Amino acid sequence: MVGRQPAHLRQRAGRRHEPGPGQALGRYVGLRGSRVRQRHQRGRPAVHGRLPGEREGLRDGQRWALGVQPAHRQLAVRRSVDPAGGGDRSRSRPPAHRQPAALRSPEPRHRRWRRQRLVPEAAVLPARAPRRAHRSALRPSRPIGTPDPRALTTTPDVVVVGGGHNGLVAACYLARAGVDVLVLEALDGPGGGSRTAETVPGYRFDLHSVAHNMINMTDIPAELDLAGAGLVYQEMDPFSVAVHADGRRVRFYRSIDATVASIAEADPVEAAAYRAFMDKAVPVVRTILPALRGQMSAREIPERLGALVGSFRHRPAETARDLLGPYDSLLRRWLPSDLTRGPVAAFAAHAASGPGLPGGSLYAFWQAAYHMFGQWHARGGAQSLVDALVTRLGSLGGELRCGAPVARIEAPNGAVTAVVTEEGERIPTRAVITAIDPKTALLGLLDPPLGGRVGADLAATRRGNVVQALVHVAADRLPPYPGARPGDWNGLQSYVDHLDDLVAAWAAAEAGRLPDPLPLYAFTTSAIDSSLAPPGHHTVYLACPAAPATVEGGWDTRRPELVDRVLATVEERAPGFSAGIQGVHAWTPDLMESTERWPGGHPMHLDLALDQLGPFRPTKALGRHRTPVGGLYVSGAGTNPSGGISASPGRRAAKALLADRW
Repeated sequence: MVGRQPAHLRQRAGRRHEPGPGQALGRYVGLRGSRVRQRHQRGRPAVHGRLPGEREGLRDGQRWALGVQPAHRQLAVRRSVDPAGGGDRSRSRPPAHRQPAALRSPEPRHRRWRRQRLVPEAAVLPARAPRRAHRSALRPSRPIGTPDPRALTTTPDVVVVGGGHNGLVAACYLARAGVDVLVLEALDGPGGGSRTAETVPGYRFDLHSVAHNMINMTDIPAELDLAGAGLVYQEMDPFSVAVHADGRRVRFYRSIDATVASIAEADPVEAAAYRAFMDKAVPVVRTILPALRGQMSAREIPERLGALVGSFRHRPAETARDLLGPYDSLLRRWLPSDLTRGPVAAFAAHAASGPGLPGGSLYAFWQAAYHMFGQWHARGGAQSLVDALVTRLGSLGGELRCGAPVARIEAPNGAVTAVVTEEGERIPTRAVITAIDPKTALLGLLDPPLGGRVGADLAATRRGNVVQALVHVAADRLPPYPGARPGDWNGLQSYVDHLDDLVAAWAAAEAGRLPDPLPLYAFTTSAIDSSLAPPGHHTVYLACPAAPATVEGGWDTRRPELVDRVLATVEERAPGFSAGIQGVHAWTPDLMESTERWPGGHPMHLDLALDQLGPFRPTKALGRHRTPVGGLYVSGAGTNPSGGISASPGRRAAKALLADRW
């Protein structure tokens, strides 16, 4: 079905588009699913017997069929013969002025007429042959400068730079649309921030993301049938437990009623306040959810925010203040004490956003999203999401190549022509999607680099000195919290006792100091997933969300101190835990930067500030994933709508490319 064209491409009000005497529409028939795919015709004349728009080097059976859109008809009906013997198949199209831009021919009318006369309206050519099978993600090492013989056999339509989950999602959507796509990943395996590794022998730990919440608020797993590719999600309920040093416990369940009842065990007044806070937060989450799913444009933001503020008619000014302020002041206004302020702030800091960040109240309001949608763990670790995406990409005919860091993206005349790896291999291509840090991609790899106002705006985007540091602990027991109940190890366990501690920690880390006390939280996913550790043993993932990327004295000297202080904090709240430790691995920002190639060890690439979110991420000019360079698109954690495991940047970038070029 031909969809309605994007708003930014529609004709201005009062101006009627007059179609020319003919409108060319290129199509080819794919064997998979008997889908009729549509491609944008480039207007090239026939050469050596090829039809206009037919590419050189097509495999046997891969051809184009062209139809004609007469100007005098309000609705043109195309009939073609099903190559599988299904008989006549009719497809209707709206008038030319209502077709998406990707399906309208851009060349002058006289060229369209010349091209259309070459092929009869009902001409049908053989269907496209099945695509090549997926090849292994890992490739053998070769001396530097030796070209990969496999790359010499094909020229991909699109190269995706970066094999994290966003790059793989973009590649899956492209391959599903019939595009020849190649993903290049610098590391020896795909995944980026969604990798799982055996950092302690016999124990598998997530290297960054643990809980996959945002992707489960979208329909992407269903669209790509990731469950059919082996992905299984397990709910973490309660999604959080506050483990205070004084022995108090608060359990945050998916059910708001159950959570309020848990808080009331310690303080009924606090319980009533939390319910009122959720009454405020739920409409906020519902308003911003379309932005998370990539369904909100910059033009819609004022209208949606205005409607949200108007929904609280009795206190609209206070609502505006709550939305635009930091979560430090928001939590102090709505929650009476640190009984709930601390754990809610720990979850907000989990988004790599400080308590004093203007507009950061969004991350405290996001607490309601866990009640609405739950918190989810991918069985087998975060890597299972990546494995499912790799499987799906292979089934769609895409290719993933690991151990292939990119040195340069060539765009000599304002349009992409090739990608060059660090080994010197040059891969010609029609388009590129970068799914890495946008600054690195457009100001470092792009040749020549992005310039002008767009380049200056990108260079001015910010990432602070506050990131995350991890300590992986392999143990023969779960942390033995006094008074623990079944399920207390299912989700996040907060060790943040006071909101003031988190405020002080953020300021210290921004200044390059190791905070004291350390704000910490834990995940013990082996409690619900026995595949991560040997029988009877467990993985304890300990995270400090306010660690300095650059620390005084350097991480080589401060890393042992970090480990000792983290383990002491756990022992304080779970006496006897240290006796069961089998191994420890520290994963600090310097190691993340050198291993993952994340500047500053920042997994989100850019700070999640209000002016760097949604259609303003990384900048307003690049918020639609398009760049001023022809055929170059951006995706990844540093692009619209946000960082984290949502997959929306990958899908949005793929759809932008398909709308423009296919």
